[in-house]
Amino acid sequence: MKFSFRIAAVLSVCYIGLSSLLTSEEVRILKEDEVVEAEIAEAKEIIHQQKFEPFNQTNPHQDSYCPKAVCNNSPLCQPCKKRFLFIVATGRSGSTTLLHMLNYLPNVRLSGENKNELFIASNLQKNLQSNGQFESDKRNSGDAWIHNAIPAQALACPMQQIMSTINPPPHELLMELNQPGNPSYEDYEASLIIGAKMIRIQTGDWDAMTAVAYFKENFPCSRFIVNYRSDTDGQVKSELKVDWNPLETTRSAETTRSATLNQYNQFLFKFAELMGPKKAQVVDMNEWVKDVSILNDVVKWLGFKGCRFKALLHENHDGYGRDNTVLDLGPQCQYPHD
Repeated sequence: MKFSFRIAAVLSVCYIGLSSLLTSEEVRILKEDEVVEAEIAEAKEIIHQQKFEPFNQTNPHQDSYCPKAVCNNSPLCQPCKKRFLFIVATGRSGSTTLLHMLNYLPNVRLSGENKNELFIASNLQKNLQSNGQFESDKRNSGDAWIHNAIPAQALACPMQQIMSTINPPPHELLMELNQPGNPSYEDYEASLIIGAKMIRIQTGDWDAMTAVAYFKENFPCSRFIVNYRSDTDGQVKSELKVDWNPLETTRSAETTRSATLNQYNQFLFKFAELMGPKKAQVVDMNEWVKDVSILNDVVKWLGFKGCRFKALLHENHDGYGRDNTVLDLGPQCQYPHD
């Protein structure tokens, strides 16, 4: 930096009286430490004085969780501030086991089913944008549709708030947030990876490409674990055992259920393909139940360090039974990114 030499010159005068007491190497190291501190302080002041740009594309997680995310920031919304993790799957494929296991990871808060709420939310957004009156960055000032321009990606934050609202922090923690000396609610949420497991996104009235476009725009800093069960015959038997109907209509024949599952799996495979390997990982329940290292690879892919599952949970065994096993991911388990 150009100001380094000026600071060093001033400091060198201050050290004249010390040079007789310290060796030349000690003086050199002391000078370097002081110069670095001064440079940091001056750099911070320069940054502080720079003009804040209210509209920008800064990605706070560019070097970690979502390096390729599109982030159109505005005073209304910073769409990449929060990180999300979604388990998308079909029913009776081990998704509840994945949900509870991933909730053991530090700084992770995932919820269970939400009745395809994000697909419903996408229809709200689709309705608003359907007639061209609410296009991003377009002001309407001359007719019955009058409104100011809506910044690009500003609707992402209401979409994200749905997830935060239907699975908020515990009540006792909410009582502590926003208190003097404690983090704000927004800062606390931004320090976590939040999300849900969802077994119905493939049942909505959209194709995989439309679903991917919705999530990329509204949850740009997100990752997806796409879980399926290659043994669809066993999956159908599991559905019949608990009298669960994925079509939510009259009881389906086994052949119809199997065909429907194959159709759902094709949707999920296409969804993962369009998301790309940086954002989506496909896992097969029939494989990871035999080899827990597959899930450990997923944990590493998510960016966690020192976290390792040594055993599996088995949720929904014998129908809907709970597994009360306590998992230990190791003393060094951490998420090293702010």
